[in-house]
Amino acid sequence: MNKFWTLLLGFSAASASGQILQVTPAFPSQNDTVEIIYDATQGNADLVGTIPVYAHAGLITNASTSPTDWKHVQGTWGTADASVLMTPLGNNKHKITYHIPTFYGFGTGTTVQKLAFVFRNANGTKVGRSADGSDIYYDIYPANSGLIARFLSPSTTQAIAAGDSIYCVVASNETANYAVYDNAALIHTDSATKQFGFYIAPTATGDHTVLLEAVYDTATAYDTLHYVVNPTVPVAAVPAGMKLGLNETNDSTVTLVLHAPGKDYVYVLNSLNQYQPSTNYYMNVSPNGEDFWMTMNVLAGQPFTYQYWIDGELRVADPFSTLVLDPWNDGYIPSATWPNLPAYPTGQTTGIVTLYQTGQSTYNWANTSFSKPNEEELLIYELLIRDFVDERNYQTLIDTLDYIERLGVNAIELMPNSEFEGNSSWGYNPSFHMALDKYYGTPEKFKEFVDSCHSRGIAVIMDQVFNHAFGQNPIAQMWWDAANSKPAWNNPYMNANCPHPPNCWGNDFNHFTQATRDYIDRINAYWIEEFKIDGIRFDFTKGFTNSSNADSYQADRIAALKRMADVLWNLDPNFYVILEHWGPNNEEKELSDYGMLLWGNVTHDYYEAAMGYTANSDFSWGIHSQRGWADKHLISYMESHDEERAAFKIKTYGNANGSYNTKQLPTLADRVVLASAFFYTIPGPKMLYMFEELGYDVSIDNPCRVCEKPILWNYYENQYRQKI
Repeated sequence: MNKFWTLLLGFSAASASGQILQVTPAFPSQNDTVEIIYDATQGNADLVGTIPVYAHAGLITNASTSPTDWKHVQGTWGTADASVLMTPLGNNKHKITYHIPTFYGFGTGTTVQKLAFVFRNANGTKVGRSADGSDIYYDIYPANSGLIARFLSPSTTQAIAAGDSIYCVVASNETANYAVYDNAALIHTDSATKQFGFYIAPTATGDHTVLLEAVYDTATAYDTLHYVVNPTVPVAAVPAGMKLGLNETNDSTVTLVLHAPGKDYVYVLNSLNQYQPSTNYYMNVSPNGEDFWMTMNVLAGQPFTYQYWIDGELRVADPFSTLVLDPWNDGYIPSATWPNLPAYPTGQTTGIVTLYQTGQSTYNWANTSFSKPNEEELLIYELLIRDFVDERNYQTLIDTLDYIERLGVNAIELMPNSEFEGNSSWGYNPSFHMALDKYYGTPEKFKEFVDSCHSRGIAVIMDQVFNHAFGQNPIAQMWWDAANSKPAWNNPYMNANCPHPPNCWGNDFNHFTQATRDYIDRINAYWIEEFKIDGIRFDFTKGFTNSSNADSYQADRIAALKRMADVLWNLDPNFYVILEHWGPNNEEKELSDYGMLLWGNVTHDYYEAAMGYTANSDFSWGIHSQRGWADKHLISYMESHDEERAAFKIKTYGNANGSYNTKQLPTLADRVVLASAFFYTIPGPKMLYMFEELGYDVSIDNPCRVCEKPILWNYYENQYRQKI
């Protein structure tokens, strides 16, 4: 018995791709010809009913820098590429056959570790992936690997109800003899075969580990799978004072709370249980059936990771994560930006996981008496860290504050720095609104940045995107209509269809459900309390409506924004609530009267004046009183991240009269100075976009709107640009 469990600890879990893929031979080496059959009904099922299907194929090799770093990719995305066209077999199954070295074209010195796939329709608008949205992988084996035996099915850990059974498929590369044990009890034997199937019919609830033992000649091979028979879900009220997400009681105890109406059961998979479901981590449910929770012990002061396993089908990180680990992007974060970043639990789970550590030291704030600038005197410097400093981190931004302070600004507005999809991004593709994106640095460095700004009299404003969330967001995944690639009708947070086209991005939040209100309030409070930020610029608040006529006055939208602002002002009476609204003027006036600040776009008028086309320039819409507003709550600007660069407009389209040519740099600089003289003398808050003060003239569309732009600090050395 002791020998059995000692051996068991070293065995790998079953392959995660067996149900989606059927591969022949089952244990291919890198020089084999393989037949790949893709079952579109498995995984995320996005390609059910689609013909033809194309295989987007690659390899994980010894040259890969992470478990998801594809090499030798085949197939041109978005085209009807005949080289990766699959043959339809019927019943939503599709086949492609190829010789591995010839198909991928790798040379000597390459060791192939895994085949990597996603599948698509011709134009790439529908993509077949694993159930959690990750890529699909299949192991490659050394040609001389000896005896191999594996569970091909089930492909993942299973959770079943009492009385149910599990069908298993076992394969080996040799004609072997087999014994199968469930929690050390022999339940099945077979002999003289390479593949067989059998049922497991457990009689006891709880955790089960199944051991496969295969014997061929003098060799023995093992594999394991894990399943759990669900007990009755315990019903208990969420303890008083617990918030959604993780609540740290003390250094060794946390309570997790997940809002999940309509779900049957939830397990907490974590680094303490190697991401295997266990009845020790089976969550309670509240009496109304909407909130799952559990209190668990952790290692004091040690980082740990976790996910929720919902109804035995979906693994997601906590929607209220404050940090996450991302298997696809973390490998590209420099150690100088995030030293000693904890490792992703590779081989134990898939998808994004929540990262947390109890007992962390409290940040020692140097400035505890910061007084925010009067909102009517705000001069905001909007910047994207990615395109502002070469190292793309908070430390370098801190080192650049001397420059920003000398400009005379009294507020910095960061484009979104909460967790977004990918690393290089504008940030308006949010995935975890409450998590700090690690691409720019640690929470401690962000606090140091805020603290350093406050010590210089500079306020810090975040940019938050609550109009929508993208596909990695757990809320979207938890209630998802895979067949139509959109939130399901019963999603308590999101609209199934964006109600206000054409202004639709990602998955649209329904701002009139209590779940969404709780989500927003919890997140806003976190950023204020944890990081002492001074304001939030809320992206596209005109989208906070379910009306298709978003350009008309919407009383319920006004009420939703006032409610959100009241919660913020209850936390900080002087908090800047800034809206990118673009609604009708009577609506914006009402929001201004209530105390909110609103973006005011007058870029076109200043462009025209600076280019020398004065007939088309009228600055009056940048003056609050000209809009009929009583308060100076209009944040006007000549440039923002959404608009073309003024200097690019001038050098490309500027007017000329004889030898006076606005396109030439000396005159261009004078034109920007002239426009600025009009702009900064208008009463009320103002904003400029990074490097506007140096006449930055790389087009917003070069090479694309959201693409990385060159960081041209050398402009500061130019006498004409420095003049601005």
